[in-house]
Amino acid sequence: MEQIRPIYEREFVDYNPSDETMPLEDRKALSIVENATIMSDGHLEVPIPWKEQPRSHPNNYTIVIRRLHSLKSRL
Repeated sequence: MEQIRPIYEREFVDYNPSDETMPLEDRKALSIVENATIMSDGHLEVPIPWKEQPRSHPNNYTIVIRRLHSLKSRL
């Protein structure tokens, strides 16, 4: 996080939030960025705070196989 702080400080010079005046959504976004920013292959990966995280999907292998057989029979 300390590596990208100067970038944010240059971009948002006029915005200097304090914990007391920062809206709850901004605090949540800042927390997500601070806790989930990682270095990967020499690049920083910063999550998009307002984007929902993907949900895990149930295993639908049997449904996919059934659809595949249905498609094959139509050909």
